[in-house]
Amino acid sequence: MYHRHVVELLVSAVAFIEKLETHLTTVRSIPQIPLVMKNMDSALTKLDLLVTDTKALAEQILEWREKVKEIFENSQLTAESDSWFRSITL
Repeated sequence: MYHRHVVELLVSAVAFIEKLETHLTTVRSIPQIPLVMKNMDSALTKLDLLVTDTKALAEQILEWREKVKEIFENSQLTAESDSWFRSITL
């Protein structure tokens, strides 16, 4: 019975030692959390600005697309009218 507890203790000790470096790294990084949070906040603000700029650009592209479509349709109507007038005069 004693032997079984020693084996369980050794298994737990090995698992603890395997994770010790990770735990120490985590504890060492705690003082850096405020700086990391500040950097993340700054990055989020920049991302928000980029999203706003992208939306504005998408709206401009859609407006430009509509204008080009109107110009193309008008030029086709003009070309059709010109060919119709030419056929009358001939």
